[in-house]
Amino acid sequence: MENKIPFQNKLFALILSLLFSIALIFSLFALPIELVLFNHQSYNPVLENEKNLSRYPEIISQVLMSELYKGNISVQQPKILSNKDNLRLF
Repeated sequence: MENKIPFQNKLFALILSLLFSIALIFSLFALPIELVLFNHQSYNPVLENEKNLSRYPEIISQVLMSELYKGNISVQQPKILSNKDNLRLF
């Protein structure tokens, strides 16, 4: 009844348990972050504040431009703006 577990199996089990432990530790910290970041009650007071309304067009345009150009600012239009058929409303 001496079934010994080979050394490579023990080593593999140790590595897997360490990986899962690290993932578990990260998930413990990620849960509270998600509860705050994805909670609409965290953003509503800021969005409804009258003092911030004048800044929204500037912020939205900056975000859109950074998404369109993806960091490559050049003379050419982005591909999404060059196709006029995609810009039509349905």
